[in-house]
Amino acid sequence: NRTLRVALRVDYGELAKEDAADRIDLALHKLGVSPADTHLMIDYGITDAESPDYEWLATSVPHMAMWREFAVVGGAFLQDLHGLTLGTRVHPRWDWLHWESWARVIRHTRTRLPVFSDCTIQHAVFNQPVEGSNPSASIRDTARDFCLITRGQALWDRRKRKSRHE
Repeated sequence: NRTLRVALRVDYGELAKEDAADRIDLALHKLGVSPADTHLMIDYGITDAESPDYEWLATSVPHMAMWREFAVVGGAFLQDLHGLTLGTRVHPRWDWLHWESWARVIRHTRTRLPVFSDCTIQHAVFNQPVEGSNPSASIRDTARDFCLITRGQALWDRRKRKSRHE
């Protein structure tokens, strides 16, 4: 017996609108599901040094206690590596740092703690690659508190007109 589950993705900013709860209820009604059958994902988008307002979020999400799962997703990774020199560097993993800071406090209250979710080593807003771009051979990884970025050379040597793939 297979069960169909629904995930509802809501933009963080949409929750500030007066009719947010009505619009969420309408979506659930049209899908024929209840909050208990639904995974709610709040999309914060680009996460930087300024933290999402988790306390506001906890009071702004309708049916907070009822969702099958409640997650907040955001991304702190750079839009691209343009302008970075060759070599290795770290970049703060703001999405994790903010969530963990809030989670340490909230665990001792009755407020529901959202599941942490991130955009991994991708930017939170997808843009198609520029036609004719020359991407670099790079390594991206995440550690607990930071992203590790090793920027390599461009894959095409435009001066010598040859590939650097090897």
